[in-house]
Amino acid sequence: MKTRNYAHHPLNAGRPAQILLVVLSVLGAGSASAAPDLPESIRDLHLTDVEVRPEPHHHHGRIVEGRLPSGEWIKIDLDDRDDIQEIETDSRRGFRLSDVSPIIPRTVRESDDLPANATIEKLEFHDRDEIEIEGWDAANREFKARVSISGKIIEIKFD
Repeated sequence: MKTRNYAHHPLNAGRPAQILLVVLSVLGAGSASAAPDLPESIRDLHLTDVEVRPEPHHHHGRIVEGRLPSGEWIKIDLDDRDDIQEIETDSRRGFRLSDVSPIIPRTVRESDDLPANATIEKLEFHDRDEIEIEGWDAANREFKARVSISGKIIEIKFD
């Protein structure tokens, strides 16, 4: 008896993807918060609704988007070693340094030179020795600061 392979039949096109979606929904694996390939460099942020994709403008690295426990959506640019290059949000609400404290050196978090209760829009990590912080201070003045890993302000500008 001869068996037939119908895998390439036109009526079966897309069938494996449909089956996979059904299996994932039954198992509850459809939750984006359980991203198995979440880079170690950002696991301690406890992001939910995570999406990881290749960096579209370079041939290396990836982009991770997700929601912080505080509720704010962020986008994280990672290099080819999964080191954090940048964290930013598109929302004017921003996020607090305390929201990302697991990845910010204690000396920077506790710096008396940074604006108190600042709302952060963007963090850039430069060669592991400097962080650039953009956001608003408690008086809603926009600022941009360069801070050394030791917590010392290299430069700060207010607009």
